[in-house]
Amino acid sequence: MNKLFQFATNLPASIPQGIIVEGPEGCGKKKSILDFFQYIQCPHKQNQNSSQPKACDTCANCLKVKSGNHLDLIILEPQGQFIQVDQFREIKKSLYFAPVESVVRFVVINQAHKMNAAASNSILKTLEEPSAHTKFFLITPHRRLLLPTIQSRCQFVTFAPLEDLFLAAEIREKIPALPESLISLLVDWMQGGLKKINLISSENQIEALKELYALFQGKILSEAALIELADRWAGKEEAESLELRLEWFCCLLAKAYLSSNPPQPELSSLSFHANHLRTRLEGNANRKLIALASAHLIREYQRSTLASRGYTT
Repeated sequence: MNKLFQFATNLPASIPQGIIVEGPEGCGKKKSILDFFQYIQCPHKQNQNSSQPKACDTCANCLKVKSGNHLDLIILEPQGQFIQVDQFREIKKSLYFAPVESVVRFVVINQAHKMNAAASNSILKTLEEPSAHTKFFLITPHRRLLLPTIQSRCQFVTFAPLEDLFLAAEIREKIPALPESLISLLVDWMQGGLKKINLISSENQIEALKELYALFQGKILSEAALIELADRWAGKEEAESLELRLEWFCCLLAKAYLSSNPPQPELSSLSFHANHLRTRLEGNANRKLIALASAHLIREYQRSTLASRGYTT
């Protein structure tokens, strides 16, 4: 059931001024908000008194919402890394007027945790001066990523992670014939949502996943093999996969640490360094240096976990 329908008892007065919608990326938060808005607009609502009310999906209002052309539905997305204050300024003047086509206006801020400081302060000021006909929905993986002052002026709706069995089924459909060990890894990597699986868009990326997993199971890299690996990972043909490799590497390290008995602190240290490389890569650091450092971390993992089995460089 769409959790937002708890506010459907006395529309629009029953909807809070601000709602923080939190949950894993790709678990249906934005879709649920749009479905709720569509339900409000629909003159032919269905199952209104049941646990699964819904819009008709065929009337003019429903079609406007589904096509993104409803004048009272405003959606802000990050421009680059952040949501800028200028984006909010563009719409702010219209918020003082009544809705154009509806009794209520929705302002949906997707990835609200990416608002820069000026945008956050502008949103906060608007929440402090509530308008009866405008409702704000701030979408984020977790409320703690938003300013405490924004949190204090909003109610919270939390979406649970999608079940592992469902995620595994989605992976099998998107990537047929993938070994179960890799499906298990991807389920952990997806963290309860579907967004990340869409990042795997080519056969090269699937091969990169298989290669990384094999490196985790294999012998310690020689110096020559390490250099060759780093050069290949830094190449243009592998550009789309380097960040994914680092994410999968962090996930593999986490699984290895959790399954180690007794715990191996060196695995935690490797994970810290791998996450640091991810951050530097996002900041446009030299890709060749990142690839070389990544290969070195893999060899350090191999040494820490496989040397006891008799493997040598």
